[in-house]
Amino acid sequence: MEVTVRCPKCRRELQAPEEAIGEKGTCPTCGKKFILTPVVSEPEPAPEPAKKTHVKKKSARYPEEYVPASPSVWRHRLYGVLLLALAPLVWDVTHTGHADFNSQMARSLAKHPEIVDRLTQIYQQKHVIRTRDFFSAIPENRLEGALLPYNTWGHWGIAAGAAVLFLAIVRLMFGPRVTRLLHLFWVAVFTAAVGLLFFVILHYATDWTEGYEMRGDGYIVMFFYLCKFISFSYYASTRHIDFTASFLSFSIGAGLCQELVKALPLFFLYTACVGKPGWRGLALWGMAAGVGFGVAEGINYSREFYNGFSPASDYVLRFVTGVAMQATWTASIGVALFNHERWTRGWSKHKGKLAVALLLVPLLLHGLFATYLNRGMETGALISGAVSFLWLAFQIEWANLVEVHDPVSEPTSDQERTDAGANPSSLLTR
Repeated sequence: MEVTVRCPKCRRELQAPEEAIGEKGTCPTCGKKFILTPVVSEPEPAPEPAKKTHVKKKSARYPEEYVPASPSVWRHRLYGVLLLALAPLVWDVTHTGHADFNSQMARSLAKHPEIVDRLTQIYQQKHVIRTRDFFSAIPENRLEGALLPYNTWGHWGIAAGAAVLFLAIVRLMFGPRVTRLLHLFWVAVFTAAVGLLFFVILHYATDWTEGYEMRGDGYIVMFFYLCKFISFSYYASTRHIDFTASFLSFSIGAGLCQELVKALPLFFLYTACVGKPGWRGLALWGMAAGVGFGVAEGINYSREFYNGFSPASDYVLRFVTGVAMQATWTASIGVALFNHERWTRGWSKHKGKLAVALLLVPLLLHGLFATYLNRGMETGALISGAVSFLWLAFQIEWANLVEVHDPVSEPTSDQERTDAGANPSSLLTR
């Protein structure tokens, strides 16, 4: 019987009789002498086990696409806090005898009679008394009864507190899977930043266009008169002109600009989501956008009208009621965008008209509230604020009612919910 041997030099395999194993032999190819040893067949290496790869299920980048049911009744009804924010306005309506500038000035002069001499000296030097000169002559840079001095950053702290409080409440609404706190934070930061920029531009546009006219038909002329109109419309609610003219000019000017700025995150959410976002996500993004812009507006009002003049109640009214109303109007726009498609099924030719009507309602309510409030007509502002909340409540309850009777957007089993983690489009509102 022959066995296989291998030359250690040339690696040629040869056949040798079994009796010659252990003896010396010569390789016929290379002449190498070596001891004949049988070749031991090496077992083929076992294939390496496949490495387990942990594939993470893709979760929806925007949880606002989900439309989960509210985990509890109180979370669904938590938007009623916006109605409670009208309490400072109710206080103003039911309590008379608010301090005005004349009474505050009289109390300041009675306590510090040297103010007259200081103002007289300033006028003799500058022949004009500006606001900062006026407060430089008053001790502590504020009138009697004012919460903050004229030159202060204290109103920024009030604004930060209001923003944190409202965003915390908004985050609790409608359940934990509706949105992320980070999303609400950046939406509020965006509208606050744009709002502050808007008011700065408005301030300088007023100074730039006041008392000037331009003629021509170029873009510069159009931009000049656009700035002039927006600045006029913003301060129209505080001027002594006809109420209707003041309301309409504010609504189609500064009010329209404000609502468009606050609606930008809602339009972004529509384009960023794989499918249509749910009404809860739209409502919360709208509230966050309103909170951001409302805080920016409160900062602007404090800097221009409140610091050095106003008591604490004015700050509460602006940073509580004002912020809540801004959130209410934008949230109603967001939910209306969701309801719009449901309401227009079967008569799409009227879709555009209904969309304009739904967007006009919060715009007009905004104009009424601002005009009444800035003119000191608290009762009218209170009624406008209550109607604004009822409009939002109607939109939310209608969307919730439709969802209950038409739950096509809600997964019906745990397996569907698991699958939806990897395919978010299965949970989108259709």
